[in-house]
Amino acid sequence: MRITPHFVDWAITPKCNLSCRHCRGFPEGELSTERAKKLIAEIAELSPSWVIVEGGEPLLRQDLFELLGLMRQRQLDVYLITNGMLLTPRIITTPFLQQIKDPKTRAGYCQSCPYLEDCKGCRSRIFVLTGDWFASDPCCPLSLKLAAKEG
Repeated sequence: MRITPHFVDWAITPKCNLSCRHCRGFPEGELSTERAKKLIAEIAELSPSWVIVEGGEPLLRQDLFELLGLMRQRQLDVYLITNGMLLTPRIITTPFLQQIKDPKTRAGYCQSCPYLEDCKGCRSRIFVLTGDWFASDPCCPLSLKLAAKEG
């Protein structure tokens, strides 16, 4: 009987732009691009329900979006955990992140947010806090702005 993991959690890089006290850090270096591609093939063979890609800060890995694209090609359901500090317009417009923001792929609470078109569904913070991409975010500045208008 073949056992399939529920998920794979891959700390794709030890590099980080922050120095959080609570972080356990990673003493080892990161895999080469070629080894990472082989690992993606191995992960795909396991057929996990999803793959979490984190770090350190995964956005510091130069080949990150190449690797994320390969994971998507292999039909892996991929979730990226980032501290969000390095998000730029160039990064936000990558195909991987556009898929998250595509109205056809959105569901749950965020879909009904009146500010959805302003924030474009950037949900990494709430996912890190709750594990749910579409949970209500009490710290969302757009939601707070709406509450202030209504209050």
